[in-house]
Amino acid sequence: MKIAAIILTLDEEIHIQRCIESIRPCVDEVFIIDSGSKDDTVNLARKSNCQILVNRFVNQAHQFNWAVSQLPDLYDWVLRLDADEYFDETALHEVKKLKVNPSLPKNIDGFSFSRSIYFMNDLVRRGCVSDNVVLRLFRRSSGQCESRWMDEHIVVKGDVEKLPGRIYDNNLKSLSFWIEKHNNYASREAVEMLNLKYNFLLDNLHQQVESKSHVAGFKRWLKQSIYSNLPSSLRAGLYFLYRYIFCLGAFDTKGGREFHLLQGFWYRYLVDKKISEVLRYKKQKKCDIRVAIAEKLGIHL
Repeated sequence: MKIAAIILTLDEEIHIQRCIESIRPCVDEVFIIDSGSKDDTVNLARKSNCQILVNRFVNQAHQFNWAVSQLPDLYDWVLRLDADEYFDETALHEVKKLKVNPSLPKNIDGFSFSRSIYFMNDLVRRGCVSDNVVLRLFRRSSGQCESRWMDEHIVVKGDVEKLPGRIYDNNLKSLSFWIEKHNNYASREAVEMLNLKYNFLLDNLHQQVESKSHVAGFKRWLKQSIYSNLPSSLRAGLYFLYRYIFCLGAFDTKGGREFHLLQGFWYRYLVDKKISEVLRYKKQKKCDIRVAIAEKLGIHL
């Protein structure tokens, strides 16, 4: 079992060494896929003996799938980790055990982990987002990342087994960075929501996550079948109340409560306002939806 780790980077000098060090003992090589960092990210990764590749960024899915295509043939398993994430000791130990396991079932094509989030230095403990399960280690010949602009997941042909251990998402950058990042995310999320109505993303890889391969399948179904059909003027507020009241977000840590307000309401409301802006422009100019998206969101499809 030869494992190549892929980490996508852009100005991640504050995170990159923590990320690399958390997985280095359980992988055979770390590949840094940089999209033009202007800080010390690349130098730090090079000092950590990582392989450095540079590619123009389109979106997360495109960048990751390109990275997988560049890996040498000897790597038959791929581990994905974001630069601001890291393994805990249990996750590290479990992957190390896999590497020396001669009887790995052939029907297993992926392994998932629990994932927890820190916000403003506080661990988010409630709100139905405190223990997400993410597929991050997969058999290269049987997996790929969905070609989506947002909310992309790795999909595999076979079964997925959940491993003990946890991935922590702990971004150490400023709140201003977080807001700017989620403003960009909101534009991409608006594209995905608009595609549910206009079906303009026809890429063969733009696929539905299957529940057998990822627990995100059920959440995807909820978003596409229920959330997207709610009135746009109400759904962000309803979703926030679901997380804050029903999922006990009101009893979370201080950072957790702030996270539910910003990510559970502000972000979702921003997505809906961007959708409204695109649709208004499309109606006024009587243009194709792709033209409206390019003009108002700056995304060229």
